[in-house]
Amino acid sequence: MKKRTGGALLFFMLLFCLSFSLTGRAEKSWVQQDGHWYCYEEENGVRTPVSGWVLSNGRWYYCGQGEMLSGWIIWKGNWYYLNQDGGMAEKQWVGNFYVDESGAALKDTTVDNERLSHYGSKMKNGKPIEEINEKTARYIDILAEHPDAKIEFGAPGQVVMETNRSFPFILFKAMRLYDRETGTLLYEGDGCFYRNAVLERVTEKGVEKRNPLSFLENPYLQAERVSMDPAGLISYVRGVKS
Repeated sequence: MKKRTGGALLFFMLLFCLSFSLTGRAEKSWVQQDGHWYCYEEENGVRTPVSGWVLSNGRWYYCGQGEMLSGWIIWKGNWYYLNQDGGMAEKQWVGNFYVDESGAALKDTTVDNERLSHYGSKMKNGKPIEEINEKTARYIDILAEHPDAKIEFGAPGQVVMETNRSFPFILFKAMRLYDRETGTLLYEGDGCFYRNAVLERVTEKGVEKRNPLSFLENPYLQAERVSMDPAGLISYVRGVKS
């Protein structure tokens, strides 16, 4: 397996600095709210939601505005997988991708005699198992630079089932990415979903879970959070409360 010594060393140096900062005066606490776990720091009577990596009971977790995340995330241009319990995956296969000892997904290398593509997917017959077109792949690079971008889905009736590829998925038109601070449009084009992706609509009555084909009935969704793998296939969308 190809080693990424420099990247791994840099990552562990960052983790060391982070773990040192977490041993300061602020006390951390985990709180469960609406079915999700949140991490807070409390100092001088002030409680602040944690954003970033958190070391707890010997495992690494990642929080966004306090919430403990799961699934794939992008950090410093690399992809990391957080298990359902929030803990970071290490030295293992996650579907068609492999994460190393630092937790980062490997790309353009060979692991366990499996060749990995430019976006990290296993190869089959010389092609990535998870492969999307070049136009769609643009949003992967944009989200790597703007991981907190605001995302909107909305185009009535434009949902396509891709069945003639080695990895079938649902192609949705159109997806838009906006800079969260300036509102600048960063991307407008196709978005790709796993067939079993989960869409959550948050209403006053609670959380409604649907699949991507529900866009045919209700085509607009503004996302608070989107989880996708390194090949750009979306597995989870949480809508903004309406």
